[in-house]
Amino acid sequence: MRRIARLTAADLTNLALEAPDTPMHQAVLATVEAHPLRGPDGRLDIARVRAHVESRLDRVPELRQVILRPGLLRGRPLLVDEPGFRIDEHVMSATLPTPGGEAAALAFAERELGAVMDRSRPLWAIWLLDGYAPDRFGLLVKLHHAIADGPAMVNILAQVFDLEPDAPEVSAPPWVPAPPPTGRVLLLDNLATRAGAVARAGSVLRHPLRGARRAVTSMHRMLAEYGRRSHAPKTSLNRPVGMGRRVAAVHASLAEAKTIAHRSGVKLNDVFLFVVARSIGRVLESRGETCDGIALHAGVAVSRASVREATLSGNHVGSMVVSLPLALQDPVEQLKAIAASSAIAKTEQQPELSTGVMVLMAETGVARAFIRRQQLLNVLTTNLPGPPVPIYLAGARVSSPVAMAPTAGNVTVSFAALSYESELTFSVLADAASWPDFEVLQEAMRASWQEISAWAAPDMRQAV
Repeated sequence: MRRIARLTAADLTNLALEAPDTPMHQAVLATVEAHPLRGPDGRLDIARVRAHVESRLDRVPELRQVILRPGLLRGRPLLVDEPGFRIDEHVMSATLPTPGGEAAALAFAERELGAVMDRSRPLWAIWLLDGYAPDRFGLLVKLHHAIADGPAMVNILAQVFDLEPDAPEVSAPPWVPAPPPTGRVLLLDNLATRAGAVARAGSVLRHPLRGARRAVTSMHRMLAEYGRRSHAPKTSLNRPVGMGRRVAAVHASLAEAKTIAHRSGVKLNDVFLFVVARSIGRVLESRGETCDGIALHAGVAVSRASVREATLSGNHVGSMVVSLPLALQDPVEQLKAIAASSAIAKTEQQPELSTGVMVLMAETGVARAFIRRQQLLNVLTTNLPGPPVPIYLAGARVSSPVAMAPTAGNVTVSFAALSYESELTFSVLADAASWPDFEVLQEAMRASWQEISAWAAPDMRQAV
């Protein structure tokens, strides 16, 4: 019997963590050329955009599927085709208030990111935002974390969008939803899964010493990981999040960021973490909190590439903790200190263990209680490599994408970096109630980037 593909434990963890104050979705905000998307009347031709997106959904079946919870003895939830799927419920349009622009689009994104998605429908949406600019529409793409992590979201967008402006319109065959597996099939599949687990357990029992050694080694590693991560400094950054969100972005040059990394002998991700640390340091000082002796604990998303190669969607990201020293005055010294801390974390930590711990807590029902009281992390970060070439939506070129990653529990701020073409965008999503001084953080991000890019300016002029 062919085995049924079910949601993984990591996928289900993102569902278990979700609540009205913790929407577990991610998003990308960008702009697209307006002219290719206008109809003969000069208005947005949303029907054409819907038809264009729908013609590409065969490439990503999950976008027409909903979560089915099979019930007792029938195994884990799975994705099944939604018989009543309607593209107009997922590709929509809205009009931004005057004067439009990125600020209005970010405000729209803030409202959408604060709302939990309806699980009775496929967990994604695209908005075309009129009023952004005379020659551009805003574009917001929202996707639930149970369907895809950050890198998988980039992969999915690459399937729905095109790599050339004149990509031929695809005449996809009429979609016929497949019926969900019957209760009997689900029961038999679950029994087969459990039989496999029993067989694996039997193998361990046949070699008890080897199994015990593995168990002890795994537990030792988990406890060691927990011990290293259990001393995050106490700051105003950690408090239970509410329902509102704030979003900001700083657009930078990817070539300039690479020059900074090359000149200082660090990785591109270290430059991103520098912007995070320098910005947070400025905010804490503005709040009257000392940075002396403080090294923030940043959760850094790490992709398990070997696992990811086998699937387009899903969650294949672990996490490691990197200490970000705040008190160093010299920006280059701080950048190199962060790089050293990051290198140590890569050597000593095993990102997959963090995923295993969260899965275990989700399965035992204590995950939400834990993340609202955890003392391991101060901030969350994710660095997403986007396409190095332009992508297009129905012939309209996409520009200036901004990634927005969720925050949860008592971590009130989440940073993201997204590279695309020649641009690198730093973005931040924060809990609105915890950040009445959000504009201070936004300005601190700009100032931190300008500070380190000014240091690399001589090399940039030589490159030109």
